[in-house]
Amino acid sequence: IPTDSTRRKGGRRGRRL
Repeated sequence: IPTDSTRRKGGRRGRRL
């Protein structure tokens, strides 16, 4: 699940997935 923190960092799956 793309959480807000991961989306900000754009890590492993924080960009789109």
